[in-house]
Amino acid sequence: MGNKHLALAAALFGVLALAGFLGVDRALAELVASHHEWSVWGLGTHGLEVLFGFPISKWLTGFVLLLLALVLYFARRRQAAQVLAFVAIVQLATRLTAGVLKGVLPRLRPFEVLATGGWDSQWFHHAGSSFPSGHAAHFWGLFFPLAVLRPRLAIWLLPLPLFISAARVAVNDHFLSDVAVSAALAALITLIAHSVSSPSARAFRETC
Repeated sequence: MGNKHLALAAALFGVLALAGFLGVDRALAELVASHHEWSVWGLGTHGLEVLFGFPISKWLTGFVLLLLALVLYFARRRQAAQVLAFVAIVQLATRLTAGVLKGVLPRLRPFEVLATGGWDSQWFHHAGSSFPSGHAAHFWGLFFPLAVLRPRLAIWLLPLPLFISAARVAVNDHFLSDVAVSAALAALITLIAHSVSSPSARAFRETC
């Protein structure tokens, strides 16, 4: 995956988010609310949270990757260290950006909006924490940088961000636009990191 693919992914997720803002968010939330919740979504999300260390810290995955990169660097496994460091930096940056946006653009979660019926007052609510999705940012932030460096390996990781994005919408914890913006952020941050890398680093990635 190169810069053009990353830009295209960011644009596609941006269009998906726009569709959400223009009405799909509400339609999906109401559709989900009219059906019984599938337990697989909640169980799958919980399993991924445990596997990736959420109960300890939402930052654990990124810092563990950085630590492994450091160990591999001193073990003279420089290529593997660079891969892990790049993925970790992008993932942490995506998580951080999503966290900042939650504070700047607080939005009620779908189940909260449905409980009050306040579709016109879902934004800038003091208790809002829906936009964008931290879960989606976490996993798309792992997928996109890995797709740049190790596309054959990344394809095996793709089901995780796809599942978590669908799951957050399927249980009305997030709107479609929440997860779409997180995916777009991950693609954009990966694009920026890839673009500002030194020529030698880009040459390394092209040989991976």
